Formats: sequence, C-alpha cells, structure tokens
Amino acid sequence: MLKRLFSLLIIAALCLNALPLSAWYEPAQFAPAQFEPAQASTPAQPMWPTAYGPVGGEMPEPVEPEPTVVEPVLPEDGGELPLPYATNAYPDYPMFQNTDEAAAYMLEQMEMRNANFGYQIIANDPYSDSWSETVSALGAEVREKVFTHNINSPAGGDYLLKSYRGYDSCMLHMQYYYENGNYYISSYVVWYENMKYYTTPEQEAQVGPAIEKLISELDLRSSHKSTYDKIRAVYDWMVMNIEYDFYHQENDSDYPTQYSAYAGIVERCCVCQGFGTLFYRIMLTLGIECRYISGVVSAEGGRHGWNIVELYGQYFLCDTTWDSNGRTYADQGGYPYPGHSWCLLGKNSRFGERICDEDKQVLMDTLPVSQCSYEAHDAARTSGKLAPTCTEAGATGSGVCPDCGVTLENFAVPSLGHDYDESGNCSRCGKVKPAYPLGDLDFDSDVNVRDGVVMQRVLSGLEADAELLESADLNLDGDVTVIDGVIMQRILAGLQAE
Repeated sequence: MLKRLFSLLIIAALCLNALPLSAWYEPAQFAPAQFEPAQASTPAQPMWPTAYGPVGGEMPEPVEPEPTVVEPVLPEDGGELPLPYATNAYPDYPMFQNTDEAAAYMLEQMEMRNANFGYQIIANDPYSDSWSETVSALGAEVREKVFTHNINSPAGGDYLLKSYRGYDSCMLHMQYYYENGNYYISSYVVWYENMKYYTTPEQEAQVGPAIEKLISELDLRSSHKSTYDKIRAVYDWMVMNIEYDFYHQENDSDYPTQYSAYAGIVERCCVCQGFGTLFYRIMLTLGIECRYISGVVSAEGGRHGWNIVELYGQYFLCDTTWDSNGRTYADQGGYPYPGHSWCLLGKNSRFGERICDEDKQVLMDTLPVSQCSYEAHDAARTSGKLAPTCTEAGATGSGVCPDCGVTLENFAVPSLGHDYDESGNCSRCGKVKPAYPLGDLDFDSDVNVRDGVVMQRVLSGLEADAELLESADLNLDGDVTVIDGVIMQRILAGLQAE
C-alpha cells in the first residue's frame, strides 16, 4: 500500500513539475481588498433599529401553485398512437430510474439557478386512471429530497429552500405505449416553468468561491482550529463585515438580492435571511452541523431568521444579524445588545421570546438544543478540562450543568500549533523555529530517501508526533496532505528547493 502511494506521488510530481515553488508551500495570502463589497447601485440608508433589532427581513414559504395535470388522449381502439405519445415527447427531460436520481438532478438544476427544467422517472407500469396521483406523489418525494438537510450538501437543504422563491407552474404528465392489447406507462414526467430565486446564476456562481477565499483567509481548515474556534471566527467576521440592508428593506422590500447569501459575502449588505443562509452554508462547508430557523421575534414582532449550530454535542442559537447591528449602533448608546450577545446562547435566554415557524419548532424540539449558553456549559465542565498547548491536544472536560441538568461529555481540543514571529520565536511557548532544511523530516540536516519514507508514514497516519507533523507541513497551510507529499517528491527529484 505504501509503495503504491509513493508511486502515485512520483507521477503527480512529474505532472506538476512546471509549477513554481511558491504555488505549493507559500501560505495563501488574500488581500483584504478581495473581500471589499461591490459598489451598490443604491447606498445603504441606516435606520435606528427597534428594541428588538431589525425585523421583516425573512420571507415566508415560496409561492408554489398546485401542480397542473396534463391529461393524455388514449385512442379508443388502441391503434396508432397520436404524437407526442408514440415517441419520447420530452427529449430534453432526462430519464431516471428512481426519485433519488431525479432529486440529484433537480438539486443540480436549482443550484445553477435554472428557471425551466424537467425530468422523467421510468415506469413500465400498466395504465391506471390513478396515474396522476402516482406522478404527483413522485414529484412531491423528489422535491422533499431536494430540500432535505444534508451536511455534505452546503448549497442544498435549508440554504436552497431559503434561496428559492417559488415557480409559476409545475406540470405533471406521463408517456405511454400500446402493446398486446394493453396500455402501459413508460415514464412519469414532471417539469417546472419559471422557477424563481433570490440570485441570478451569475451571482450565485460567486458565492462558493467567495466562501472558500474567506475560509482560507481565516485559516479555518487548519488542524489546529477547534470547532469553537471556527464558529467564532466566522461569526465575528460576519458581525464585523456585513451591514443590514435597511435601505431596500424600507424602500424596496421586493428587491430579491437582499435576502441572499450572495448579498452578504459579496456585497456585504443583506437582511437576516442573507445572514442566516450564509452562516448555514459556511458552517456546512466546514463540516459543522447547522440549521436555519425562521419565525417571529415576539407575538407582536415581524418575521426574522437565525441559526442553531452544533458544538460539542449540543446545539446553540446564534443571530449574526442582531449582533451586526449591535456593533453598528453600539456607539449611539441606544441598541441594547451590542457585541456578541446573540452568539451561542441557549433556549432559556432572550431567544425565548421568539416564536418559531411550526416546522422549525418541531426541529428545535427534535435536536438537542441547549437550554443554557455555551459559556455556562463550558464553566460546568470541571472534570478533566485540559488547555491545549502548541504541541499537545487539550480537552473540554466533562461535567453536569447545574442549571439544566445536562450531562456534558468530554471532547478533544486540537493542539494550537506554534505561532512563530518574524524573529523565529513562538509567541506562545517561546520555542525557536528549527533551521532544518525543507523536507528534513528525520532531523538529520539532510533531505534524502529516508525523509520520503517518513512522509509516507505521516500521510498513512502511522506517525502523529506533533513536531513531525509540523515539519511535514511543507506548504505551511496548517495540515499535512498529499500536496506536501508532492512537494517532498519534487525536493527529492531536485526539482524544488527551499
């Protein structure tokens, strides 16, 4: 196995040998200017928020008219079938074996923000007058799968549901054939006309790359970042860099882009739906469970959207929208909750005034949403708590929360890694940065085939020493991956030097 891995790395190295050294081991640098918001056509017009913060920036469910059934015309005598039923009348609508395949296709079309598309599900069923009920059920099943939350589909689930405005029409049909005196259904057909979204295809295409740039800028893929570190880094960035779009909310509430994650990550100005969907998508991109919650802020309040995010076995509530405005109005002395007052709270907090939509309340009751804040739970973890060091992992500790009675399990916290300053000294532990040559993994001041063997062992998970892992991170991105293996092969082949 190790020999095969090493061979693959050699092939990759030869294919990539034209690339400059800086492309592989220089840490990614993203100038702040790359994250500057686009120049808005209409400047934002801040307003003084109410005591409960901005409301009205969350849209209700998409507009979805009842599907229209297109009835077929069956010849009375069987005979020659009239077009379009004798052949495949919908060549542009691909055929699928089941609803899983059809859902994957529909998800792809919606992620590309296509307005008109359709699909067919192969049937070969005897004709029945109840065919319309069958195709209606299949269409509903496909749609449910498209909008089902999946941590491995950041652009789907809650994100897609809140990025989609509805459609003008959904058409249901079937195709049939005649054989040996009987009619048979060959496929069930579903198509959508003029599906609407909050972003154009061109706008949506910018969201994923912008998120990846932000993740790189914040170094959130580093193995030294804990889940808590990642959540707080994203939360803080959104609070400090995105403004609430008061202008469009007050003057043009039908302006669709204000409700999108695109407006948040690219234009830096959106309403709560944009804040919430952006936070959701970034969390899922990082592999952290998160959900979008919608409802009203109080019995008398307007619609609003916020999030719950999983951290160490419990879900906590977050509202980047209201903390962003807390930061905006903190210097005016009138906003009651500036700073991070809506970050990682429990249900027994000021979130308790909010009334969730019915389906979201079911979700809140199903998931382990904490009654108390993360801060309270962290304080209750009194057994086995261990602070991480530069080279050694730590632990959250365990305990029982005195307020809600929940038993808190112990979770590992990754080591911090060294933070070398310009003089080569770690700002945390004072260690002097080793002066070994790049790729010297056995620390003998020479780079040779033995270092290549060590790299194989690291990539295979057979070596986990903290100092070794740090040295094996040849491109300085905070993690040891196959890219570091490629760099090692280039060094051994004499194609790359420090």
